[in-house]
Amino acid sequence: MEHIIEPVKPHQSQSRAYGDIRRHQPDAILAPECDPEDCLAFSLRKNPMNAIAQLLGRTGLLKVDYHLLRAAMVIIFAWFGYDKWFESEIRGLLPIITHGPLISWTIPVLGIRGTGILLGTSEWTFGTLLLLGFWNNKAGMLGALGSTFTFIATFTAFPFVPDAWDAGAGGFPAMTNSSAFLLKDLVLLAVSVYLLKEDVKRIVTPGRALQSSELKAGALRLADN
Repeated sequence: MEHIIEPVKPHQSQSRAYGDIRRHQPDAILAPECDPEDCLAFSLRKNPMNAIAQLLGRTGLLKVDYHLLRAAMVIIFAWFGYDKWFESEIRGLLPIITHGPLISWTIPVLGIRGTGILLGTSEWTFGTLLLLGFWNNKAGMLGALGSTFTFIATFTAFPFVPDAWDAGAGGFPAMTNSSAFLLKDLVLLAVSVYLLKEDVKRIVTPGRALQSSELKAGALRLADN
C-alpha cells in the first residue's frame, strides 16, 4: 500500500532525506522539493486517494465533528422537546410509548398530559446541558448521559411497536413510518455515546495530567532533600 507523499525538506540533503523517509515508510512515494501546490499535484497523479485525504485534512474537517454533532443534538432536543408539550403529539406517539419496555409506565402513571410534561421537560433539560457543554464539559457530560438514556428508552421499543412492517411491501424488512421513526434513534444513540465519551475524556485527561505533574514535583522535592 502506498503511503503519504513526502517532499524533501529544504534543510536536509536530498540523499539523507530520502534515506530517513525510506526507513520509516519503505513504500512511500517520494517527491522532489516543491511548494504545497506542486506537491499536491504530484500526489494527485501518484496516489489520488491519499492526496484527497490530505486536502480534506487541511480544511479543518477533523476538528469540527465534536462541535457539529453537539450543535445538531441541541437543535433536535429543542425541537422535539417543544412538540412534547402538546397533547396531540403524545397521542400520536401512543403506539410507541405504550409498547416501549422502559417507557410504557408513563401513560398509566402520569396520563397523557403528565407524560407530555415529563418528556418535554427532560428533553429541554438535556438539550440545555448539551448546549452548556460548549463551555463546560461537565454539563455536556450530564447532557450526553441523559441523551444516551433517552434514546436507549425509545429505541428499545423498536421490536414491540405494532404494525411496524409494511404488509403491502411484503412485511419485514420493509418499514412503516413507526419503525422508521424509531430506527433513526439508533444514530442519535451512537452520537450521544460519542459525545459522552469525548466529554468524559476531556474531564479525565486534564486531571490525570495534573496528578502526574504533582507526582513529578513531589519526586523532585524528595530528591532535593
